Amino acid sequence: MSCVCVAHGAELPYVFGLLNRWKARVPASDLKMQSAVMSYWTNFAKTLDPNGVGLPIWKSYGESSDAVMVLDKVVGMQPHPRAAQLDFLQAHSNQGFSKSP
Repeated sequence: MSCVCVAHGAELPYVFGLLNRWKARVPASDLKMQSAVMSYWTNFAKTLDPNGVGLPIWKSYGESSDAVMVLDKVVGMQPHPRAAQLDFLQAHSNQGFSKSP
C-alpha cells in the first residue's frame, strides 16, 4: 500500500466546495470526494460527529486504533498506511508514538 501525503491546506478546496471554480475539468472522483469531505466537516461542526446518511462510517480512534479514515478514490476506514513504521518507533521509543494520523 502506498501513501501519498499532501501539503497542509490541500484539503481546503474540498472542504469549501471550490473544485468547480477551476478552469480545468474536474474528475468525477474528485467531485465525489469533495461532497464527502464537505459532509464530514459540516456534520462535525454541527454535532461533533462526522458521520451522516450515505457516508462511510468514520470510527473514532478509540473504536478502531489500527485503522484510520482515508479520503481517496475509495473513502473509508483502512489500516493505517504507515502502521509498520509506527510500530517500529513505538518499540524503540521510551515515549511512544500514537497511530493517529
